[in-house]
Amino acid sequence: MTDGWEGATLSRLLTATYRDQTAIRAVPVLSVGSGYRAVGTADGIRHRSFGRSVASGVATAVAAYDTARSEGSPGCAPMAVLVGFSQGAAVAHGVAVELAKRSAVAAALLMGDPLQQPGADGVTGTGDGGEGVWQNPVGAFVSGVDDRSADAFYALPGVRRMSVCHARDPVCDFRVGTDITGHPHTTYLADTTKFQTSATTPPLARTELEVLASTLRSDIRWATEKYNRAFGLTAI
Repeated sequence: MTDGWEGATLSRLLTATYRDQTAIRAVPVLSVGSGYRAVGTADGIRHRSFGRSVASGVATAVAAYDTARSEGSPGCAPMAVLVGFSQGAAVAHGVAVELAKRSAVAAALLMGDPLQQPGADGVTGTGDGGEGVWQNPVGAFVSGVDDRSADAFYALPGVRRMSVCHARDPVCDFRVGTDITGHPHTTYLADTTKFQTSATTPPLARTELEVLASTLRSDIRWATEKYNRAFGLTAI
């Protein structure tokens, strides 16, 4: 998770995920750390600095993983489950690609992803057909995101993906003329937000927070099982 402005949303998700869950209590949560700061919309556009910020986030997150790995037992190669919201979702794309080179990424759970591809694997929510603002050439240019074509996230094999997008969210459901201060980007995991799998399906009885916390727990267990199988250990 990041320490930027997205941190409050991710903390809410992690609190719900770990609450009263003794089976996953020992699974650590690694923060990206102080080396990465998400930039605000105004500064990111004015200075075209989003691309640089995301690159710093990827490098810092991979370094955090390497540090955790080096502090473990010799030969230890923990499986990562990545969680990202907004700009942090774009960071998760890059981290997943890097860790996949080491067979060390199991899953990614994203919200409001600026690199969303319409209808791609794992994309869900009322904005599932939307294009991320940084997939759009205009949005990418004004944001300083120049290497989006190199994003191999959706092609990574063996990685569980879930990416939630709200309809009219200007970050993941971008259209020319969209209000970039759009309210839908601020409603992820709100108490009143019910989960919808798509724009054409009715809301579920469960809230978005409940569904995503359950999904994240499942991802953590699956990552643990993959790690245990690889090293011949007993599953928790």
